[in-house]
Amino acid sequence: MSPSKGGPTGHAADTASFSATPTATCWSWQRRGSGRYTDSTGTCGAGHRDATGPPSTNDRQTAMAERQVNALQHRRPRITIFGGTGFLGQRIVRHLLRRGFPVRVAVRRAQRVHEIFGTAGGALEGMDVDVHNERRIDAALAGAGGVVNAVSLYRERGQHTFASVHVDAAERIALRAREQGISRLVHISGIGADPDSGSAYIRARGVGEIVVSETLASATVLRPAVMFAPDDAFLTTIVGLLKILPVYPLFGRGRTRLQPVHVENIGEAVAAMLEDPASAGRTYDVGGPEVFTYAALVRTIAAEIGRRPLLLPLSYRLWFGLARVSILLPNPPLSRSQVELVQIDTVAASGMPTLEAFDIAPLGIRETVREIVRHVPRAGGLKRA
Repeated sequence: MSPSKGGPTGHAADTASFSATPTATCWSWQRRGSGRYTDSTGTCGAGHRDATGPPSTNDRQTAMAERQVNALQHRRPRITIFGGTGFLGQRIVRHLLRRGFPVRVAVRRAQRVHEIFGTAGGALEGMDVDVHNERRIDAALAGAGGVVNAVSLYRERGQHTFASVHVDAAERIALRAREQGISRLVHISGIGADPDSGSAYIRARGVGEIVVSETLASATVLRPAVMFAPDDAFLTTIVGLLKILPVYPLFGRGRTRLQPVHVENIGEAVAAMLEDPASAGRTYDVGGPEVFTYAALVRTIAAEIGRRPLLLPLSYRLWFGLARVSILLPNPPLSRSQVELVQIDTVAASGMPTLEAFDIAPLGIRETVREIVRHVPRAGGLKRA
């Protein structure tokens, strides 16, 4: 399936405003061999440092101030992101800041924003917003030039149902953006979303894509494959279990195909899409560099950590039963929607643009597994930072 192209909305906000030349700004400091540290952009100004030891507080403050000045000089539009403190949302926020966008993070608890990100030199704002409240959405969108909807729900609780979050709230955000003249919206969905699915979760995701595109024709729909990172709940769970189990339980016969993608790549792709007017009105399936069956993925991870487990197929009926029991726990390790997702292939459709189309080098799963292993004690289980 090739990307779908939609028409303009006719509103005042112009996608061309996102195509200003990106500025080189100091953002993160990365350790380079022999204990030396350099900034990740390589071309920072006053905040640049190439010396032994990490950057000082003054260096960081200078870098953040410079980033804010660059954003103002190049008139970058403010981006409002709903769900900006989640697993993916945090990455999107950081990549937007790196590119010089001022960011407003609309979440249920705004105090978490600065706890997670700091102040970012004044380029970051947190706001208490309930996505079921139209007035709060309007307030979050005031003065914004672009929007990202990264709100997600895997377990229904009270009024927070799959339909209320993935359909109703998604449509509400798109409608309020349209009414405020904002044409650039990136809506996060997922590969496999299907409005005709028998799964309430998968169906809501699919219907959500439709209502957003019908409400705001210029919206970009991004459908990532299963995402991974050193701090995820996907690879870390597999690694942790492989470290302690001689027999590893498979979902079904382990034949479902998946194309894991690093969450940093998706975060960067969102920022790149907001800069690219050509992405307006399109739908993108984005996966990682390799396609695995679930069984092959487990074997690959096991090989990386020096394990050779016996793989035991378990029926989906049993997995659904375990999911029903797990909801009685304070923090359920498994949900019905997760089991339903593992039943279907989540691979990017043929002909879809890849990460390379946005000049993004895909990060491999093996390197991430090795990073995870360094934080897994020999006795098994994950060591929390």
